[in-house]
Amino acid sequence: MMMMMMMMMMMMMMMMMMMMMMMIAETGTGSDNGKLNRKKRKTFKKYSVTNVREVAQLTQTLKQKVQAKTQRIRRYEKRETQ
Repeated sequence: MMMMMMMMMMMMMMMMMMMMMMMIAETGTGSDNGKLNRKKRKTFKKYSVTNVREVAQLTQTLKQKVQAKTQRIRRYEKRETQ
């Protein structure tokens, strides 16, 4: 039961990171969507991003975090099936 809850939490965190990555990808397009722009500003403020180079670095960092979460989820699923 505890393992299942932990796996669900990791999946939720992974989805949130993926959503942040999608928002960051929209940065160069000049989107005029107000809700999206607010979320981007909040994300940039959270990670203290000030220039384009840091945006690219943030994207890579989030990708690595997502990959780490998926690896943990696979490990927990493998452990459950044994």
